[in-house]
Amino acid sequence: MGARIYQYILRIFFIVSFTATTLYGQEISLIHHRTEDEVLLRWAPATVAVWQEAIRTGVTIERFTIARDSTRVYPAIRKTLAKALKPLQVDDWKEAYLSNKYAAIAAQALYGESFLIGIDQNDLQPLQAIQLARDQEARLSYLLLLSEQSFMVAKMAGLGIADSTTLANESYLYKLFISGGYEASDTTFVYVEAGASPPLPTVKDLDATFSENRVELNWSIDHLRKIYSSFQIEISTNGEVFYKVDSLQSITAEVSNNRPGYFVTTVELPYTNQQYFVRVRGMSSFGILGPPGKAISGYSRINQKYELSLTEQFAADSLVKLNFEISPSPGLKQDVDTIILRRSADSKLYRDISKFSLGKSELHDLRPIPTAYYQAVMIDSKGREFKSSPILVQIADSIPPMPPQNLQAYCDTTGVVHLSWKSNLEADLGGYRLHRSRIEDAEYRQITSSAITDTVFQDTVGLSLPASLIFYKVQAEDSRFNRSSLSIPTSVITYDTIPPVAARITGYAVLDSAVRLDWVPSTSKDVIHTMLLRETEMRSDTIVLDWNRTGGSLSFYDTTEYLGKVRYSLVSVDQYSNVSVRSNIIQAKASVKSKTEFKVDVEVDRTEGLVRLSWPETTLFESISVYRSIAEEKLRLVDSLDGARQSFVDTQLVINSAISYLLVFRSSKTSRVFSKQIDVTF
Repeated sequence: MGARIYQYILRIFFIVSFTATTLYGQEISLIHHRTEDEVLLRWAPATVAVWQEAIRTGVTIERFTIARDSTRVYPAIRKTLAKALKPLQVDDWKEAYLSNKYAAIAAQALYGESFLIGIDQNDLQPLQAIQLARDQEARLSYLLLLSEQSFMVAKMAGLGIADSTTLANESYLYKLFISGGYEASDTTFVYVEAGASPPLPTVKDLDATFSENRVELNWSIDHLRKIYSSFQIEISTNGEVFYKVDSLQSITAEVSNNRPGYFVTTVELPYTNQQYFVRVRGMSSFGILGPPGKAISGYSRINQKYELSLTEQFAADSLVKLNFEISPSPGLKQDVDTIILRRSADSKLYRDISKFSLGKSELHDLRPIPTAYYQAVMIDSKGREFKSSPILVQIADSIPPMPPQNLQAYCDTTGVVHLSWKSNLEADLGGYRLHRSRIEDAEYRQITSSAITDTVFQDTVGLSLPASLIFYKVQAEDSRFNRSSLSIPTSVITYDTIPPVAARITGYAVLDSAVRLDWVPSTSKDVIHTMLLRETEMRSDTIVLDWNRTGGSLSFYDTTEYLGKVRYSLVSVDQYSNVSVRSNIIQAKASVKSKTEFKVDVEVDRTEGLVRLSWPETTLFESISVYRSIAEEKLRLVDSLDGARQSFVDTQLVINSAISYLLVFRSSKTSRVFSKQIDVTF
């Protein structure tokens, strides 16, 4: 199994591409999938160094509610979903080993001393095995791969979280950063619109070549690279009940050398002389299966002893005549004496309609249907079937079908337009044709080279141009190629990947009770959010600014209590989560102070090697944050205490060092209260 997983990394891992909103770099990427009940988040560090730092300190995930019922929420509602989130400890993985086949490998990648994960030494060269066991990049690659196969593994590995506190009518901005980090590149955002994510697409262009006890499959992956991370193959003997082939069939899929952009794999079939139906389903990076694609049917059978052929002679409402030939002739000692005529309305399920003696050269259907597939079959004494190739017979018809109804369309983040419509009810329906135009009342151009039988279609419009409006119509076609009139048009706005123009800070002033920032919004018309990035000596945070387009320069008053220098900059985000470059940076020394100070006593015990901070009992506060600085470094958060606590003991000390402490008492009902800065020498 290990060797096959290693092949999977080489052959299929490139499909997965995290598309995320990162503000300053690509050190962490973030993706999402929204259901009716929750938002699923997954993230991926770009380097081993970032991954190890995230394991050491954990990651923090915050959610900003920025819109409700399509109306902007101001100020944005901020909620911390996780603080210092880390992978589970090694003992916590054991229960998952039995229920999840990926859990043991993931735990080995995180905690194992050796990372061979059961790979047969005959499958890998010794040098490759040694490199795989010791290379931290291999560990990270495996962990990301396994997280894509199982969202449960992603959560246990500290690379995923499910937000079940969402409301369907709200839009959110999620922020993720490494806990305790101060580098801007450690921070990433993703914008999640109200409502569930678009439905996953089907696998298109599936081809199947059947032979004795096997079928070779290949399908297009160009439009699925950023949507699916793996594929599931399913087979059926009746076209209705399908069962999953061993998932390793997907792992051994390879990119076709003959057809670039296609996957190719082979599936073993258990029986000969049996009709099979095969289909493929994609699986997303969150382990969610997409809808099944169209099934392809064929036969697993031995080479024909006899060659049978059918040709059409006459077709009318009450009679279809078919010419029948067989070669070579069975002769006088033939082991068959009966010909069976079978008929199907859709070339999938054939039924016996009549039997004829071997000497017949003309076969009749006395109760024909408008469109039918016919096949002649002989069965020898050993039970082997010999079949002719199916032929299509259509009775003359000049009445076109009705125009399709309820045409709908939406454009996803990869520039693919997904179209769907209500199925027509005509018995002789042959398929549908799609038409497109950039102008609603102009001429529409057909975008399907032939009629399609499904009621969904994907049109790739690309991402190289700004968002624009596209119109579509659909047309029905029957089996005699009679076409309906075009349907009522539907329109869709294409997806846009062009970042907006950045907003700009035009000036600032430090006042007695606030810092005033003067700024001008982005000139891009599709900008929906402007975020103020604020960095102090103690923390970095983000503020979603509210604004409209009626005015010119705007002002923002920051009344937060600061201690020292502060830096401001702006970032603009459009409706498709494209993020502008960072604006100009303003640096100021704020003089806004806390109006209230809380008295804290300090005790230095060099014998026990500790510093104890204590304060009076109070019920006013919900939490207490302790900041510390050693040897003139920046103040950093070292602990968060319950509001009922009355003391803090610090044993993480350095001998002969100058230490400073600052306590912040927090309450949702009152302003924050700061202690005086406490300086001690240990």
